[in-house]
Amino acid sequence: MAGFYSSPLVDAAPQVDAAPPVDAAPPDASAAPLDAALTAPAISGSPRVDAAVVTRLTGAPPRSHSSSAPYVATVCIDEAGAVTSVDVHAAPERLKPRIARALGRWRYQPYRDGSGPRPVCFDVLDRLRRAAP
Repeated sequence: MAGFYSSPLVDAAPQVDAAPPVDAAPPDASAAPLDAALTAPAISGSPRVDAAVVTRLTGAPPRSHSSSAPYVATVCIDEAGAVTSVDVHAAPERLKPRIARALGRWRYQPYRDGSGPRPVCFDVLDRLRRAAP
């Protein structure tokens, strides 16, 4: 069962920047709200592709002090590889906004087909990483 939540996208991706654990501290009232664009519906007309054909360039997997729970999210990127929306389908309810925020900071190599770079959506299936105490 553990292999189900493992993904070549996440396992083989470089650890370029360290994101704080998703449950490290309660949200700060003065912090910027979750970007509405990251929780908006997927780009209209963007095809869904397998995550294995999309290469993550930067971004650390979400971490948690209290959970190593699995999560499933749909991530959409634009022609430049920037994340345009994140929809967390399955995760502990209290951690969904923070997982979306962490995945929204990732950057991808632009997806290309025969016509050039294209916006696409794909599913990310993984587990929260345990943060060091």
